[in-house]
Amino acid sequence: MLAGAPLAAHAHGQEVLAMAYAQVAVVAVCLLLAWWVPPLRGARWWAVLGCAAGVMVAWGRVLDLPRQSHAAEIMAWLVLAPLLGAAGAVAWARIRRGRDGR
Repeated sequence: MLAGAPLAAHAHGQEVLAMAYAQVAVVAVCLLLAWWVPPLRGARWWAVLGCAAGVMVAWGRVLDLPRQSHAAEIMAWLVLAPLLGAAGAVAWARIRRGRDGR
């Protein structure tokens, strides 16, 4: 699908392809940040789970939007949901770790 071949026959194929690439780029950024930024290393698996949850929420929200929905709104959901999910999961893990005294 990411190569664009199956989407070539559809009228909105290029839009869907751009959204898929944006989603892949955001997930890659989440993973890179979780693995290489020292403060995030302790909660990297929470960041990955939060990012995955954000991806699911984003696609669920995008598929529920009306067909005439604005492209910027769709792209905002696809880009921000994984980042917010990862940030929320890392914050939750740090708060939890602070309460446990670790």
